[in-house]
Amino acid sequence: GCINTLGDQITSSAYLGSDYVINEGTGVNEGVFVLATQNNTTITFNDGSTTVSKTINWSETDQFVITQPLTNIHSTKPIYVWHASSFGCRLNAAQVPALYCNGTDSVSFNRPSNDTFAVSLFTRNGYQNNFTLNGNASLIPGSAFNPVPGTGGSVVSAKIFFTSAQVPAGINQVITNSGDIFGCAIHSASAAGGAGFGYVSEFTSYPYIDAGPATATVCSNSSIVLNGQVGGGNVQAVWSSNAITPPSPFVNGTSALNNIFQAQSLDTLVKPVLIILTTVGPCIQLKDTIVLTVIPEPLVNAGADQVICGNSPFVQLGGSVSLGASTGGWTTSGTGSFSPDTTNMGAVYTASAADT
Repeated sequence: GCINTLGDQITSSAYLGSDYVINEGTGVNEGVFVLATQNNTTITFNDGSTTVSKTINWSETDQFVITQPLTNIHSTKPIYVWHASSFGCRLNAAQVPALYCNGTDSVSFNRPSNDTFAVSLFTRNGYQNNFTLNGNASLIPGSAFNPVPGTGGSVVSAKIFFTSAQVPAGINQVITNSGDIFGCAIHSASAAGGAGFGYVSEFTSYPYIDAGPATATVCSNSSIVLNGQVGGGNVQAVWSSNAITPPSPFVNGTSALNNIFQAQSLDTLVKPVLIILTTVGPCIQLKDTIVLTVIPEPLVNAGADQVICGNSPFVQLGGSVSLGASTGGWTTSGTGSFSPDTTNMGAVYTASAADT
């Protein structure tokens, strides 16, 4: 038989969550242990084959035997989850980070030896094709991921084994995801040397949001392009505004991060107009605001229509620009010229022979 000593340094309760993903090891006698931090905590284990729900109180523990490749654990209140993973009869254990609002978009690790080595990953569905290992996307293919039971297909996970040629021992390795944060554990084991298991991803996240420039100015007959950015936790956000524009000033709808804000004349009455981007999802809600000044659209007057003779090709202009602008410029469909220049509102237009 095998004798194993299991242990891990656990975090404070501030880093706990209520949803967890368990990726099965390769041996036998594998399980998870949960610890409640509050009374009346209901915990549901779903491995795609069996669903079990139990209710425990503060300081009480429960366990679930792992028999399927992927298991989802959901609780009504924050819990600790400790996973005893195996390689054959060799066991090691680690605290599991919560599924949501934990992790970063990049982790580093070292393969400790040339023993059997694997990486477990989990992320939101739609981002499994964004992984690279040391810049190589083929080493972590999206096809290696499978849906996690109990998540409605919204979360996927994979366990990928690497040869010592693909991941040499003692050399720093970097896994990145260009679209979302993720959880990552490493497994290293041999029948003679025992098993090593631990999470190298963060037990917290670093969410961010950016609506765009802090301030902007636009005419009431114009628009402003929006390029919102969110990440580090929630990956969706909605736009809102105190603008009067009916029914909505957002051309692409409120949920499209890349958008257009279309101003209207009534928006000049709002001082200032606020364009607000707010994250949506299970993680902490963040907001960012653009303070927009909407000025009246320009009032342009080119003057009265004039008729001239070809032998007297000079036209005295008297244009004016007011409200939302103070300057303007003359253009023509003809081939004549403006003197002294096109920006002088009192310029003289000299018609060409082709203008007649």
